[in-house]
Amino acid sequence: MVVDDDYHRHPLASRWLETRYFGRAQAETTSAEYASSVALFLSWAELTGRDLTHAARDLHLFVSFLATTPIESGRSAGSARTAGRINRILMAVREMYRFGAGDGTVPVEVIGHLYELAAREGYQSLPGSRVRHRRREPRRASEPDHATSGEVLALLRGANTARDRFLILLLAVLGLRVGQALGLRHSDVHLVPDVWSYGLEDPARPGERCRTAGEHLHVVRRRNPNGAWSKARFDFCVQVPPIMLGFYDAFMVERDGVAESASNDMLIVALAGPTRGEAITARNVNKLFERLSSRACDRPIVPHMLRHFAASEHLSAGATRDELQALLGWSNIASAQPYIHISDAQRRAAVERLADRLGNGAR
Repeated sequence: MVVDDDYHRHPLASRWLETRYFGRAQAETTSAEYASSVALFLSWAELTGRDLTHAARDLHLFVSFLATTPIESGRSAGSARTAGRINRILMAVREMYRFGAGDGTVPVEVIGHLYELAAREGYQSLPGSRVRHRRREPRRASEPDHATSGEVLALLRGANTARDRFLILLLAVLGLRVGQALGLRHSDVHLVPDVWSYGLEDPARPGERCRTAGEHLHVVRRRNPNGAWSKARFDFCVQVPPIMLGFYDAFMVERDGVAESASNDMLIVALAGPTRGEAITARNVNKLFERLSSRACDRPIVPHMLRHFAASEHLSAGATRDELQALLGWSNIASAQPYIHISDAQRRAAVERLADRLGNGAR
């Protein structure tokens, strides 16, 4: 919901967000980001005396405002917005207007202020509509960062609880996203060699028995009390290697010692504090990694760097992109591109292989 300074509900923005969250099962974190984006836009429109129609016409001035006005709150307070962040804000604004044009809240003509629409005549040769306002994002100067094997081991050694060590392995060995790891429930964990003989149910298909062979866990896209959400558009299984079984058992012994968690089906729970026994949030995990990396590593390590580590190790071990897609739960194989990290040793080996071939041909 989006409200003004007097806590009056903004009808268009709130209805659009409700439709995305409840009607399209959008992630809670994504809905929150969209809400803050359109709230910023609506505040700018009110401050400058523009209604929705005139604000759409003058969207280029809003872009200038975003580019020249520093962020007011949060961890990035005082810093300038990047081109990528501005484009994400504009995307949310455009989506709200498209929704409003569809239900008659705003005139359909405003779409022409947001998109370059194809002409009716000769439309076959035109690329169709494209956005009018977009900041040029600089090309990435280097590949996305990933944790090294030494850093993963340092995190494991620095962890104080069995829960934290198991969580690190969920991210670094299985390559789960934080939202997927925190969304796990006891019923998702099938760490037995033959689930069929145990009659375990497939959590993604209630009433049906699981048919996946070997120790594995299920990643299911569902609403969770801690706001955790699987970004994958489908449910999938992840095979669990034997090395993780001992870590899981140690975590279960630790978890069973928390009486408050007895009735909680969520797997990863708080072990102490006022939320003892409740499912922990992504914010808790980010703080955990800040503490761990500050004392165990030479640089900050964020949870997603462990997913990059897992992908890089799979590729180095000879996994194909199709296999990587299945292991990490991607709907599109193109998602593998940002996860491909080529080490200096691999670059050297490639150059030497080519040199050897040329040398053999010259003899």
